[in-house]
Amino acid sequence: MMKNTSMLLLLSMVLGCSSFTPQVDTANTLPLTQVTPTATKNKSIPDNQPVKKQLGNSTFTDINTFTIDELFAAKGGGCGMTLQAKAAKGTKNFLFFNGISPNSMLIKINNKMTRFSLVEAVGNDFYGQKNFQIFVSEDKKIEVRIAVVQGQRGEIESLGISTGVMLVKTGDSFQELAVIGDAGC
Repeated sequence: MMKNTSMLLLLSMVLGCSSFTPQVDTANTLPLTQVTPTATKNKSIPDNQPVKKQLGNSTFTDINTFTIDELFAAKGGGCGMTLQAKAAKGTKNFLFFNGISPNSMLIKINNKMTRFSLVEAVGNDFYGQKNFQIFVSEDKKIEVRIAVVQGQRGEIESLGISTGVMLVKTGDSFQELAVIGDAGC
């Protein structure tokens, strides 16, 4: 029960952050009452397969996993935060990377590594990250909201992400993913 309450709090904070730059349309923000955490829905995510959970009924985006090699080929990697689907814990397949340099956030969408810019960040500072971050794609058509809870310190200069939520908005459709990961150098 406590874990579900934490996820709802995280989600409401992500949805509540709305001081975007003028070029980002927030008129279709999904009300909290339509969203429920569904960590048990995605039992497993096969390598490089799309992850889908759609809320809404418009344009649908395939969010694909990527490997570290794909991340470095897209000129990403290094210090920052990587997230993977909670159901994929322990695999080498990731959904999200955000480095410490500006405009370094990458997600693989429709089988293409796509770069995003940070538009808002609030919360604790850790390895160039914040607990709540909002990004927009270069073409301004996709918005990604991240809310994470910091976990235990890792080995050398790292911090676990014990739980989190990633929302991807395309048009008036939202996709919700429960995520875990780490941040560090």
